[in-house]
Amino acid sequence: MPSDTLLEIHFTGEGILPETIRAGEMAEVLSSFEEMVSSLVVAEHPKLTKDDLIVGLINIQRGSVRLQFSSQLPEVVIPAFLQISKSVKEQNFNALPGNTIKSLQTFSSFLHKKGCSADFVTRNGRENVLATMTPDVKIAPVEYISGDTTLYGEVIRVGGRDPKAMVESVDGNTVYCDIANEDLAREVGEHLYLMTKLDGTARWDARSLNLEEFKITKVSEFGNTGIVETFEELSKLAGQFYANVKNVENYISSIRDQNEEM
Repeated sequence: MPSDTLLEIHFTGEGILPETIRAGEMAEVLSSFEEMVSSLVVAEHPKLTKDDLIVGLINIQRGSVRLQFSSQLPEVVIPAFLQISKSVKEQNFNALPGNTIKSLQTFSSFLHKKGCSADFVTRNGRENVLATMTPDVKIAPVEYISGDTTLYGEVIRVGGRDPKAMVESVDGNTVYCDIANEDLAREVGEHLYLMTKLDGTARWDARSLNLEEFKITKVSEFGNTGIVETFEELSKLAGQFYANVKNVENYISSIRDQNEEM
């Protein structure tokens, strides 16, 4: 699909006009749209962050309410929009990340409140309606697993009115973390660009086991951990997977041999 394609949401229904939607309601809809698309993009392209993405509103048209969006990264945003539209059309949301589903639930609540439907549309010279979301579409809530855990990674950014940190984990994924309080945020800021050990509470999508949320409650420099303590931590994290392996060295060697043959 051409990169200059516009993404559109058409809200249609009796009495649904721009002047009948409160500013706060419209702001929630716009925020939800950007979140639903950016969450899917980041899930499928771990090297990108939400800060790299802007899915910006470029026009609001009457008849009834037509919202037009564009992005500076159409090569990843357009496929995400197409995938979301396909999920809406088929009413199957299992392949979408939890935050995208939460945003679709916000859309659903808006449709129920206003008694309207939402068309998911692309436009490039002509209008192409991909899917229609009605108030009757059922979107099951996402189930989560919560617990205390430790995140190892490099702190890339810290700040915000509600303190947050952006961390690149040791497996290369970007994790956006809440921080328990401002004092702790300052302490996290002192570890900027350092390999850091972050203790906290996490929430995983129960379907995919992808980490959806992480709240930092304690921070320490990973390099300050002694070698014994480091291997104890690794044992706690990965030991269960090697519990039945009697000769770990031979097991690792066999994996290397398999990788070399591929």
